Amino acid sequence: MIKVKVVGGECQGGHHRVGDHWEIESLTPEGMCLGAWGAVFPFVMA
Repeated sequence: MIKVKVVGGECQGGHHRVGDHWEIESLTPEGMCLGAWGAVFPFVMA
């Protein structure tokens, strides 16, 4: 399991705020925008 938490920056679409978090197991996390998923995807697959 991977835990992802927003600690700073701005979401391109204004969807996420500092403190938002997701737990990633075997499916794309619900509510995570494509920009955020694209950023973490290479680390998930490593």
